Amino acid sequence: MEYLFKYNLILLGDQGVGKSSILNNFLNSHNINQVETTIGVDFGSKILQIDKNKIKLHIWDTAGHERFRSITTSYLNKAECILLIFDLSNSRSFKNISYWIETVKKVNQNDIPMFLIGNKNDLISKFRYEEEINLKDNIFDDKNLIEYYEVNINNIDKINKIFLDITRYMYEKRYLLETKNINNTNNKNNTNQNNKNNKIIVNLDDKEENNNYFKKCC
Repeated sequence: MEYLFKYNLILLGDQGVGKSSILNNFLNSHNINQVETTIGVDFGSKILQIDKNKIKLHIWDTAGHERFRSITTSYLNKAECILLIFDLSNSRSFKNISYWIETVKKVNQNDIPMFLIGNKNDLISKFRYEEEINLKDNIFDDKNLIEYYEVNINNIDKINKIFLDITRYMYEKRYLLETKNINNTNNKNNTNQNNKNNKIIVNLDDKEENNNYFKKCC
């Protein structure tokens, strides 16, 4: 199937936060409760439609366990967007988001957009959310953090909306960039053409006038 653009997305976060469940439910459009632990990296792809244009997503689901982190970081160079996922019922997974952000910035030097997703909001009552997770934490001041969502794997519509929002953001960002480049090229061509049309003509037959001209300008 043909598509206009392709984007590489990577899911990052601690082990057990629900990265694989979110991805599998998005790819299959139905709830899959039992998902095996990711070993290394898993891959999936899906085509979405934005403004009648087909956009293909290549999505890598990375293992959050420490012994797989060297494998995880090796995929970051190809990433064009990062989904940072934490467990709303596990405050430690939220605190570790800072580690994942720093890892991204060390490996990928591009100004890469990141989206933060708090998963398992149906289990939020397991601990005192307002006290243990402060949504005004410095992590939300990061300029590359575009948006924050809360979801659970039973809410397929919300999961689909998250990926659709991210795809639209990536599409509009690229579309605007390419439109700007086209406009800059057109403006440059127009400027060059105007310069060609605005040539200075010197009357070589009038030596006295030419001598005066060069005396004034020199």
